[in-house]
Formats: sequence, C-alpha cells, structure tokens
Amino acid sequence: FPPWKQVYEYYRKWRDDGTIATLHDALREQVRRRTPHADGTTRSDAPKVCIVDSQSAKTTEEGEEQRGYDAGKKVKGRKRHLVVDALGLLLVLHVTSASVQDRDAALAMVQESKREFPSLDVVFMDGAYRGEVKSSIEETTGMRVKIALRSEPQKKGLSLCPCDGSSSEPLDG
Repeated sequence: FPPWKQVYEYYRKWRDDGTIATLHDALREQVRRRTPHADGTTRSDAPKVCIVDSQSAKTTEEGEEQRGYDAGKKVKGRKRHLVVDALGLLLVLHVTSASVQDRDAALAMVQESKREFPSLDVVFMDGAYRGEVKSSIEETTGMRVKIALRSEPQKKGLSLCPCDGSSSEPLDG
C-alpha cells in the first residue's frame, strides 16, 4: 500500500471536490438499472421509495462534541441516521450525537432526500417516527409516510423474518 498520508490526501481532495459523491451516485444508478423488480420489470435510475432508520454506535473518547447517550439503546457514542432506497442503497447519511432523537433528525433527512431525489413518493419509517414528525414530513415534502409497527413483542437473539413476497401494495422503488 502507498503511504497513508498520500492516500488520505487523495481521499480528502476527492471528498472535498465531490468526486466520491459523484462516483457513489453513478454506482447506485448502475446497480438500480441492473437489478430488476421481483416481477422482472426494469427499475428506474431514480428511486420512488425510501426507508428511514438510525443506528447507535459506541465511540471512543475522541470527538467529544459528537458523543452522546442513547438511553433507549443504552449506548454512549454517535448515531447514524440513514435514508436508503428499496434495495438498501444509501441515499442520505447524517452522523449525530447518540442523544439526538430519531424523530428530531428525520424531517431534515427526508427533506434532503426529496431535494436530491425528486422522484421519491413514499417513505417507510418505524414506530419511533410516529406523530408530529409524520405530519411534518407529509406537509413539507408531499410524500406519503408509512409507519411499520411491530406486531409482536421483540424476541432476544436472532430470528428470521417471514417474507413470502406478497403485499397489499407493490414496492415500486
């Protein structure tokens, strides 16, 4: 491998001039074109459906300004707020202190997603995003918000999610 300073210099340059974002966007569009829907129909380059969620991660003592405590998950660190398309491909990512509530980050995330991808029509979210944030997203973006709630208590350990491919409404993402 080349010296790390040289690698980092290129990374920083490409990050700052938008090269990495351009490459990521081109690769996402290519994957979408090459991945048909379950029924074999062609998928568009631009997503119509997105999914919003977050993940808390423990961090070290470095970067104090970005650390916080997520009481729900009992984690001290940072939180990644993600918006992905129906294939799980990244659309928008924000990193905050773990103490930032999911619902507080959601509106800005979905608004940014809609600006970047005007084709978005539906956003799926879990129960953490119920209430006022749902209404705000629908009013400011014109998108339909669908909240997925757990139908049974969460079990500890690994479990399989039964998926038979059927649904009352097709995902056209």
